[in-house]
Amino acid sequence: MSVTDLKADVLIVDDNESFAGYVRDAAEQCGRSAFVLTNPVEFKERCKALRPKIVVLDLAMPQINGFQLAQWLGDFVVDHAQPIQLVIVSGGGPDFLRLGRSVAAISGLQDVKLLTKPIEFASLARIFGAQHAP
Repeated sequence: MSVTDLKADVLIVDDNESFAGYVRDAAEQCGRSAFVLTNPVEFKERCKALRPKIVVLDLAMPQINGFQLAQWLGDFVVDHAQPIQLVIVSGGGPDFLRLGRSVAAISGLQDVKLLTKPIEFASLARIFGAQHAP
């Protein structure tokens, strides 16, 4: 199956496989289709192919950090006139998260949410639009 055959309205980008799987499970329990990406180097290709409605993005990752990816995502959204909600996640504290939001806003992203790890299911359910959280 090629990337272009995949469909997902949530793209999760986090180098921590366990956390990314947790977010994917939460998205799917809320009726969303989700794709997990643990290698941030592949983000641009996957995002172009999937055209997700929501991107859950960790800030602290090896090789390419979430700040760089948020900047690229802002350009992608502006260039393609495609709204994408960005959910920035990090265990780095509120200042780190706010910096991520600033980078995203400067890049043209308007719908940005911030979540501090560890993240409760109810917080993810609100973002993914669940009618009710278990």
